[in-house]
Amino acid sequence: MEMLEVVVAFLCFFILSYWMKNKNSPPITDWPIVGMLPGLLLNVQRFHEYVTEALIYGSGVLEFKGAGWSPYSDFVFTSDPMNVNHILTKNFANYPKGSEGSDFREILEPLGDGIFRTDSDVWKAQRKLMLSAMHDKRFKLFSEKCTWQKVEKGLIPVLEHVSKLGMEVDLNELFKRFTFDVVGLLVFGFDSNSLSVEFPVIPHEKAFDNMEKAFFNRSIMPKSYWKLLKWLQIGEEKKLKEACEIFDRFLYQRISAAREKLILAEEEEEFTLLSAFLADQRGQTDDYTSENSNKILRDHAFNLMAAGRDTVSSVLSWFFWFVATNASIETKILEEIKEKHQEKVVGKLRFFSAEELNSLVYLHATLCETLRLYPPVPFNLKTAAETDVLPSGHQVPQNTRMFISFYSMGRMHEIWGQDCLEFKPERWITKQGGIMHVPSYKFTAFNAGPRSCVGKDMSFIQMKIIAVSLIWNYHLQLVEGHPVTPKNSVVLHMKYGLKVKGDVNHTEVGFRGGVLDEFFSPIQNIEIKSADLSVESIGKKQFQQTSQERKRKRKPSAKLRTPYTHPRPLYSRANPQMNHTLSLKEFVKPGPKIFQDVGLHEKQNQNWFRQMKSVHSDFNDTHIDCFTRLLKRKIEAASELFKIRTGILPTYFFYFDTLLCIFLSLGAM
Repeated sequence: MEMLEVVVAFLCFFILSYWMKNKNSPPITDWPIVGMLPGLLLNVQRFHEYVTEALIYGSGVLEFKGAGWSPYSDFVFTSDPMNVNHILTKNFANYPKGSEGSDFREILEPLGDGIFRTDSDVWKAQRKLMLSAMHDKRFKLFSEKCTWQKVEKGLIPVLEHVSKLGMEVDLNELFKRFTFDVVGLLVFGFDSNSLSVEFPVIPHEKAFDNMEKAFFNRSIMPKSYWKLLKWLQIGEEKKLKEACEIFDRFLYQRISAAREKLILAEEEEEFTLLSAFLADQRGQTDDYTSENSNKILRDHAFNLMAAGRDTVSSVLSWFFWFVATNASIETKILEEIKEKHQEKVVGKLRFFSAEELNSLVYLHATLCETLRLYPPVPFNLKTAAETDVLPSGHQVPQNTRMFISFYSMGRMHEIWGQDCLEFKPERWITKQGGIMHVPSYKFTAFNAGPRSCVGKDMSFIQMKIIAVSLIWNYHLQLVEGHPVTPKNSVVLHMKYGLKVKGDVNHTEVGFRGGVLDEFFSPIQNIEIKSADLSVESIGKKQFQQTSQERKRKRKPSAKLRTPYTHPRPLYSRANPQMNHTLSLKEFVKPGPKIFQDVGLHEKQNQNWFRQMKSVHSDFNDTHIDCFTRLLKRKIEAASELFKIRTGILPTYFFYFDTLLCIFLSLGAM
């Protein structure tokens, strides 16, 4: 026992002495035998921050030394702009993606021979084809159309639903579903409809997430380890195989459908990327329907889905996190929209063209600042084909793996100044009011050199469309206590998502109409009095508590009076929880005597449910816009005539005109 105590005391003394001696040592310690591997493994959950600390200490370069037996014994990490420019641009040919069997190609093996895994002439031909398709005017118009339609029919309805019910929603998940649907439309002309109120589980969308996770695990694990898992078909490698099979079925189904369209009609209804690839194949070879041809199209489509789906959704999540935590940013963006496009946002928010969106300088600057601190692709892997010397003076032996940390570059004082950790969109705006140009080897969010992102402009347009739509119509608030931290992945998503609550943004004008917003925004819960003020038990206690709470907080309120001959008590409510309770509970809906047993106003029986189902489709049709326009005009007329603000509402005239609007709009359907 005494011997054990002596040994423990000696170990404690040794550890304490070593810590005192090395407390000011570099963030990564080079240990005997095992090298720097222990520190990396201990900090794998905060990988990007750990690498950043090491690179800041090493002035932008870290020569990583692993164990002698480790496959990671020859890594060079860098965030030095001159080194990045050298690797990605000046000496581009010496740093390919790697030959067959290289680490990079094996990690991304499921992507096939698409643009992400190829080099030389194959890569050049693919890039040329993609640039030609994406710069086509038809594709640009189609891209804007798809994005706006998905905002109007997907994103807005979901946010309307959750905001009315006072629910929390994961904005990161919404954006991932949004971009998955949009990129499917752009590549195949096919909408997966993953973004809807029901939040359906789409197998091929879920498979995509599983593949992404497996790619990152491969990139940080020893090759021998993940290859063993692959051989045994366990863990993430088993999930990867299953995910690849599911996603491949989806891809080949879409390719077959596109070929059938090509056979039946010479021209596609819309200019999709797959139609451009098919046309290119058809012009180059007679064997464009072969199995090999399908494999080429599959690889093209897979790489495009990977490029377009997660990058935009990642940036939008971080963007709205900054907006939600910086009230002044939201205010400035709203003011910029009002100042530059007031005529476009009177009444319902209309579509903005690409040119109009690009005139929103502060919005563009805010997106750039988000990309600086949270680039969607946080790192780039390269392998030196020949021995090289970096501008920093560091030797790069042949086959050395280069790890370029884009995440760290956004946090380097040498590049962005002493305030590099502050979120300042103003740093991107020139004195003349334009956007400041920063070289791509410093601002690497879209890569740099010959492999820079071909979809940069399209990505900015998509992000601006979503940003304008959401900021104008909603005030998004973070759920209190929700943790926000980067996820270890090949794409910089949020580890726990972005939980928010959305309130309708009661601005001067809004998505639902300016006068309506202005009139109803100050009215929270309104008591409509009649002769008998007895209330059924359902909702009574909650209503009274809410009413008292509003009085204590001195919120604006109003009382609307009906004739004292009215036979029943009426209550108007705007409390989301109370609305939800009333909607789900069974209650009697007799309606006024004059309407009983007539149409939708009859009691809730089988006939009512049958009629409701029939009418529901009409009210979801685009013709409902007719009713919206008529109702808006009537409210504006009433507002002008009676000078309505809060207080007594001349119910007879208003109700009569409103009913007239409804009947007219139904007749127009």
